[in-house]
Order: sequence, then structure tokens, then C-alpha cells
Amino acid sequence: MEQQKAGILDRIEEILISLFLGVSTLLVFAQVVARYVFNTGFTWAPELVEYFFLWTVMIGASYGVKHGVHLGVDILVTKFRPEIRKWIILTAIGISILFTAGMCYLSFFYVRESYKMELLSVDLQIPQWIPLLALPFGFGLITFRFFQVGWLVYTGRQEKITQSNEPAPDADELEIIE
Repeated sequence: MEQQKAGILDRIEEILISLFLGVSTLLVFAQVVARYVFNTGFTWAPELVEYFFLWTVMIGASYGVKHGVHLGVDILVTKFRPEIRKWIILTAIGISILFTAGMCYLSFFYVRESYKMELLSVDLQIPQWIPLLALPFGFGLITFRFFQVGWLVYTGRQEKITQSNEPAPDADELEIIE
């Protein structure tokens, strides 16, 4: 797999992931100290941490696609000739693009309905659609990253979706008839 330079989008993802995780960790720590040491707490902290984790997961999934760190089972795919393997991988990427683009589309309507209904979050009392923007934003970003990986595979600059290159213990026992 070709080692790629970190672009501006990578840097933004890294900063946001670090920021959301860091603030969440501090909030959870402060909540634990407040509850068990001072017998009080922040009613809004768990909800804010939940929203930060939502954003972290969505952005992290995109970052994971770009850097090939998601789990992948390619024991059968590796047994095919490189030309066939490439088209199997491109098909998998195409299915992933369809799924994530569909989720982006559907989550947009979910956020829009939340906006139209003027829903407020329980503890923070902010419009519910604001934290829910993580869904269409994240799925859109993941879709974009799948297009990037698909292009790299198509042009031959990358051979697999994931970086894992550890063969399964019984990988040599499998035979694929071509």
C-alpha cells in the first residue's frame, strides 16, 4: 500500500477526533470527581459526552477508511489472481459507497425532521438537529473516503482496502478454482 501524505482533511479529522475525545475524557473525569468527591454533578455532562462520541465515531470511521484500519476479511480474496482480486475489491468498495451514501441521504432527512419539529435535547436544551448533523456529515465523509480508496485501487496505487497483511493460519489450505 502506498504511504500517503496527510492532507488538510486528514489534519482536520485528527484535530476534531483529538478535541472531542479529550474534552469527553475531561468531562467524564470531572463528572466522576464531582459525583463521588463532592456529592454533586453536572446534569448536562453525560449528554454532551454522548454527542461528542457520536461525532468522534463518525469522523473516526472516515479516518479509518482512508487509512485502512477497519477490519477486513480477505482470506478468500487473496487467493484470486490480481486482476480478479482488484474487481472484487472495487465491487466491495462500490457496495460500501452505496450503503454510506444511502445512510447520508437518509440521515439528512432525519436531521431535517428534527429541525422542523423543533426538538430540543433533554439536558443541554439545544436544538437536537445540531448534534445530529454528525450523521449526514460523517456518512458523507465516509462516502468520500471510499471514493478515494476506490480510486487508489482502480489506478493500482493500492491493492487492498485494509492494511492488514497477516495471513490466517489456514490460508494456504484454501484453494480457489479459477
